[in-house]
Amino acid sequence: MKGVATFGKRVDKTHLLYGRIMEDSEYEKLLRISDMIIKEMIIAKVLTEKQLSHIKYVPGREMYKVETFHMTILNAKFKAKASKKLPEKDCLFDASVLLQYYADFEFGSFNLERIELSNIAHEAKQTGYYLCEQAVPVDAKGKA
Repeated sequence: MKGVATFGKRVDKTHLLYGRIMEDSEYEKLLRISDMIIKEMIIAKVLTEKQLSHIKYVPGREMYKVETFHMTILNAKFKAKASKKLPEKDCLFDASVLLQYYADFEFGSFNLERIELSNIAHEAKQTGYYLCEQAVPVDAKGKA
């Protein structure tokens, strides 16, 4: 993981800061794992066409590719949820300085042990974060 980014065009009014996943030698494993999960979710009719809007199908490779693999570092929406009084729109922050300071920051590498499939419409009562519907273990060879 190297560098940080935000979603959307307004870095001065964002609610999320994430670490960018590098497209290194291990990236292909991540692509294969996500493709397998997406295909299984389509077969099971868990994903709708609307939900596939940020997922591209690559015909030459016959695989699905997520638009942006990322690791969330800061999600200010959780501040609104925690306070219960603060509107979500008041939890925006200016990420400009963070983007400059951590533009080339190397977070290091990590071993992917599991992939959590979370339901962003529901939250876990214990943590207040997205509800993990399913955890897919990944072995040392990158196989789910």
